[in-house]
Amino acid sequence: MSVNKFFFNYLSKDKLTILLFHKVPKISNLFEASEMDVIEFEQTLAIVQKIFKILPLEDAMLALKKGNLPPRSACITFDDGYSDWMDGVVPILEKKDAHATFFITTGQFNGIALWNERILHSISLTTAQSLNFKGYGLPEFHFSYPGSKESAIAQINNFIKYQTPDTKECFLRELELQSLVCKETVPVMEINELRLLHSKGFGIGAHSITHPILSRCDPKLAFEEIAGSKEMLTSLIGAPVNSFAYPNGIPGKDFGIEHFEMLEKAGYSYGLTTRSGYASQQTSCWEIPRFTPWGKSRISAGLQFARNFRSKPFVLNNAKLNQNKVLMIAFHFPPQSGSSGIQRTLNFVKYLPLYGWKPTVLSAQPHAYLECSSDLLSSIPCDTKVIRTFALDAAKHFSIRKKYAGFMAVPDRWSTWWFGGIYSGLKAIRSEKPSVIWTTYPIATAHMIGFTLSKISGLPWVADFRDPMINGNYPSYKPQRKFWKWIESSTMERANRCIFTTERAAQTYKERYPFSAHKCMVIENGYDENIFIDNKIKNKDPISDSILMLHSGIIYPGDRNPCGFLLAVKNLVDSNRIDK
Repeated sequence: MSVNKFFFNYLSKDKLTILLFHKVPKISNLFEASEMDVIEFEQTLAIVQKIFKILPLEDAMLALKKGNLPPRSACITFDDGYSDWMDGVVPILEKKDAHATFFITTGQFNGIALWNERILHSISLTTAQSLNFKGYGLPEFHFSYPGSKESAIAQINNFIKYQTPDTKECFLRELELQSLVCKETVPVMEINELRLLHSKGFGIGAHSITHPILSRCDPKLAFEEIAGSKEMLTSLIGAPVNSFAYPNGIPGKDFGIEHFEMLEKAGYSYGLTTRSGYASQQTSCWEIPRFTPWGKSRISAGLQFARNFRSKPFVLNNAKLNQNKVLMIAFHFPPQSGSSGIQRTLNFVKYLPLYGWKPTVLSAQPHAYLECSSDLLSSIPCDTKVIRTFALDAAKHFSIRKKYAGFMAVPDRWSTWWFGGIYSGLKAIRSEKPSVIWTTYPIATAHMIGFTLSKISGLPWVADFRDPMINGNYPSYKPQRKFWKWIESSTMERANRCIFTTERAAQTYKERYPFSAHKCMVIENGYDENIFIDNKIKNKDPISDSILMLHSGIIYPGDRNPCGFLLAVKNLVDSNRIDK
């Protein structure tokens, strides 16, 4: 590995770079001097590919959430929607085998050209010697000297950008009237070009209908721009549209925290800005940063990318939306697979915000899990911060020929999570300032982390036991059983509330620890009705006189081994007591 790649591997660990481009005209011209032309784009792409691995945006965001983003990962995006792309950047991307996501304004499919294109078209083609907009507080523009049209375009763009949609449209009509240039002649992207982009495998995202500054729109219009563009794109390409790029895209100026809820309501997964920086697991899904590379050489571009890795992304202050915060410590959390307990924690995370609580999840790094699956990653609310910290599995990382010393599983096989959990938990308490700590069993180390953090920080602690830790002869390994008894009693003494899934479990602990009986509460397991809304019956109805048996959960040797039940059924069949 070269020194440069090693350097960028180090800088880019768990960081996603997203690059932003716009029109990219085939031939550079004075009226679009700020735009990179196709020759410059191809040169830039070559530099980018030498430094980065280009990933599809959806894949990269999923990998970032999962915690397995490859080093030096980058995505390419384009904004607005131009016919120039089809015989300009698209062939270059195909030749270089580079994926890109195109964020499209949908008004042009109804004949509404982009407002900046209308300005460019009117002034560049006008034969008028001057234009007068003094009624709008602008100077009179004369076109008798070189560069006068370019200067007029720049001034008018800066002025019109932050006007209300009504004022903007009135001005554009006046401009087209004075310039004698018809808006119908402005080039727009065609529907067949959009579909061709999608058919080639490129990503499609929404960029509003008419490209307004959302902060200059009333809430109703802003939501129509956000949701309407998604609805039209989805219908035109026949595929989901999950990402939205804010027009102009400067956080706090062009959009605010009120628009996050609009994106979520419209069904988006991500919102992309034009604020420079990188995306990490801690980045809000509604404030994904992007920037345009300007380096003309590998060295200058490399310096820009390195500086971007060191910059702290700008984040809007959304504390007002969620006054209460909870630090949730859970080993079983997506992408961990194989535990039904995931659903309990996941649904707490999904529904606590409805009751005024913003959760931050502290879990283990995926390599500590026996099995991983991406199935439930999309169910994590995109604005939920998930902190993945150091943890090792004794059976996986310390075993020799699948055998390991028993003390390595005390209190459980993931006891090393305690070290990473304390370090990351204290950092999260300082940065997130939670009001309460919440931990969940059956991984006993989670309660150890909660106990330690509560003792150090003084924060109240809710311990979700779910089921009894000590039950009959379980656990059978004596050192582990002794340690668990200590964790159980310490938790019952220290925690402010102890939660169980059944009245029987709560009653057991009330009797076992009478001094803490007032702390014991029941929150039963349930199910999320919303995930069943679109489900359809796949199997035919069972034959009449037959019995359909359903076990909704997981089975395993020991407590949930179904072999005894199946053997009993076989004996009944063999003895002709029931019909096969």
